[in-house]
Amino acid sequence: MKEQLKFLFVIAIYILTIPSIFAQSKEAPTVESTAVKLSDNALKVRPFSPVVGHMGISYEFLVADRQSFELDLGYIGLGQPYEEDAEEKGIYLGFGCRFIRHSGNSKKKDQVNQPLQGWYLNPKLILSSFSRRDRERSYLEESIFSGAILLNGGQQWIFFNRVVLDIFAGAGLGLSSYDDYFFGRYFYGYSLIGKHFAISTGIKLGIAF
Repeated sequence: MKEQLKFLFVIAIYILTIPSIFAQSKEAPTVESTAVKLSDNALKVRPFSPVVGHMGISYEFLVADRQSFELDLGYIGLGQPYEEDAEEKGIYLGFGCRFIRHSGNSKKKDQVNQPLQGWYLNPKLILSSFSRRDRERSYLEESIFSGAILLNGGQQWIFFNRVVLDIFAGAGLGLSSYDDYFFGRYFYGYSLIGKHFAISTGIKLGIAF
């Protein structure tokens, strides 16, 4: 387990250094019309996350042409718990780069010119830490740590220069200190199929600025 955790943290440090490598080469996207306001930042929420016991928010910002960096923060313990027989409280963090491929030419310039819009690949690291307490036997409580390295793919649209819709899915390597594994165990931000195969999917809504 220690070796696996070290591996995750090494990958995390590598991902964090990527934006600084490309920051010097950041160029402003071509502006075809001064009437179009370009947005380099986006703040998003996962609107369906309370259904599985948490609330997640994301902040994305442009670091280079066709490249952005995204930070995720989630509070575990809000809304309907994932498992009805237990209470889970804690936080999760996620971070990773997005490599964006803009859509083809379109008459809707307010959509084409937005630098955060388009198809993307998103290598990401997610870490979560939470406590789990049995509802019927409150004295049974344990602390759980989990993490996953994912390669997500998706598409992001920006409507009316403001409204953000982000749909994604991906897979990767995951691990957890929780011993009770079963098909599709949710670890907030991703699920484990078996002990180490991680999958992730979701929808985000937000505002660009």
